[in-house]
Amino acid sequence: MKNAMLIVNPSSGGEKSKDFEEKAASKLSEFFDAVQVYHTQGEGDATSFCKQACRERYDSVFAMGGDGTVNEAINGLAEQPYIPKFGFFPLGTVNDLARALHLSMEPLEAIEEFDPNRLVDLDVGRINDRYFMNVVAIGVLPEAINDVESEDKTKLGKFAYYLSAVKNVISMETFPFRVSLDGAEENIETSTILIGLTNSIGGFETIFPEANVNDGFFELPIH
Repeated sequence: MKNAMLIVNPSSGGEKSKDFEEKAASKLSEFFDAVQVYHTQGEGDATSFCKQACRERYDSVFAMGGDGTVNEAINGLAEQPYIPKFGFFPLGTVNDLARALHLSMEPLEAIEEFDPNRLVDLDVGRINDRYFMNVVAIGVLPEAINDVESEDKTKLGKFAYYLSAVKNVISMETFPFRVSLDGAEENIETSTILIGLTNSIGGFETIFPEANVNDGFFELPIH
């Protein structure tokens, strides 16, 4: 029997979140004998659910939410003895990983277009004990992201991030960094360091235009 776990972030998708969840569960039931739905209530829940899916040897795990939910899920799957197939339905504000994979930004379209036979290998990066599939940002950019309130994301969408970024760029504080690359070290002073695996950062596809989701390389521009 093939079973799937659907992990839903109920704070994503706005007022239609429940409708999207039901549509996704219905779509998955066309391909799986059993679909179990779990809802996140706080930070770390998606990670815990994915570890559970590994222990119970689910055939596939799906996350429904934004990039943060997807990232939590990846951290629950990494380094497990058994790892189910992983998929996701984008419901977030920006959905960078979905953009990099050319998935529809319209939730209902993304659900309808789901194909269990479309499998793609993806690079996964690690910084300290955390894994990521899109980008690691150090400096002004993560400060801008952390400054955005959930209410602003609901009202303004991805423009909430842009406005916050502008406010942080105006101050343009710089930080000292030591970069070690291919055995050579360099001390630099800069506002932001980005380490990317895909070509979409904050909805912009021009920062890492040549990045590929499975080429085995990091992209590292310094601004």
